[in-house]
Amino acid sequence: MSAISPGIKGTFTGSCVVCLRGTGTGLVFLGEPEWLAAGLVRLGLPMDDAVATTEVAMSDRPDGWEEWAVRVCSDCAGPLPVGVISLGTLPAIRPRPTPLT
Repeated sequence: MSAISPGIKGTFTGSCVVCLRGTGTGLVFLGEPEWLAAGLVRLGLPMDDAVATTEVAMSDRPDGWEEWAVRVCSDCAGPLPVGVISLGTLPAIRPRPTPLT
């Protein structure tokens, strides 16, 4: 498999968080930062990369419940739904509520 090269500007802006190919689709993880990290692992990122990405995403946000928009292609999303970014139709993936005991 050949390595993916950065785009014309020398960056991966506009690329899938997993395969780094350009994509116009994505989804939103709603929850704590740990939920974002778990979601990135579910998409296929290695744990170390998912944690590092989450730390970068958190650098300008307070801790707590957040909306984490992720650019991901439909191939890498697998069974998770994706929406068209330019249309603002990103599906939200959130933790299941835990039952009260």
